[in-house]
Amino acid sequence: MKMDMRKDPFAEYTYGRLALKKIGSIDPNFRLFKAAWLGKANERQVMRVTGATFREALSGPNKGQLCVKVEGSEHSALVTASEMDEYEAAHPGHADRADAKGSYGHA
Repeated sequence: MKMDMRKDPFAEYTYGRLALKKIGSIDPNFRLFKAAWLGKANERQVMRVTGATFREALSGPNKGQLCVKVEGSEHSALVTASEMDEYEAAHPGHADRADAKGSYGHA
């Protein structure tokens, strides 16, 4: 069973909000579905956030669910740890995946 993409869970996080702002308005069914830090495991400076447009399945067990990725609709944005920290400083009620120090682990 595929995940129903009616909600955009990544859009709730700082990196998702920033990525959507960078990507811009594409389609009402555009959803973020992948986020990964780039570089070495202990150096978290830049995150690539990827999304695509999804459509409803027309048949099968997922019929009616927004779960079929539209081919060629992927877009990515690079979001830096500094951008995330700045965003959270400007929006104090919106802290998410920061570490216990309140930052994204960059120097």
